[in-house]
Amino acid sequence: AKGDGLRCKGHLLENGVCGQEQCPDAKLGTCELSAWSGWSICMVTCGMGTQTRNRSIAQPAPGGLEGCKGALQDMRPCQVQPCGQAVDCRWGEWQHWTDCTPSPDMCGVGYKRRQRGIDVLPKDGGQLCPPRTREEVV
Repeated sequence: AKGDGLRCKGHLLENGVCGQEQCPDAKLGTCELSAWSGWSICMVTCGMGTQTRNRSIAQPAPGGLEGCKGALQDMRPCQVQPCGQAVDCRWGEWQHWTDCTPSPDMCGVGYKRRQRGIDVLPKDGGQLCPPRTREEVV
C-alpha cells in the first residue's frame, strides 16, 4: 500500500482439492502439511514492508488430498527503521572543455569535449535524475 492506503493482509497462496477420484485399492489417509518456515526478512530497507513464510505438502494422502486444506504461504506486515528524509538525484556541473584534438583526416578541423556526472544519487525514496546529456562534443 502507498500513502494512507491499507496494508494487504492474508495468504498469498492457498491449495485446493483436485483429482478426487478414489484410486482402486488405495488406503485412505490424511494429507499432512509441513511446519511453517521462519519469517523472511522484511522486504524493504526502511518503513513498512511485508514478510512471508512458507510450508509445503509434506505427505500427500494415498487416496487423494483428503484433509489437505490450508495456506501454503502466509504474509504479515513488518516495519524496519523509519526512512530518512528523501534526497533527490542531482546532476553535477560540467567539467572544463578538453584541449582541441585535431582531426587526423582534415587540416584545420578538430574537436573538444566535456562531461558531467551525477553528483548526488537518490536516497530514501528521492526522485531519480531526469535524463540529460552526459557528454558534449563540439
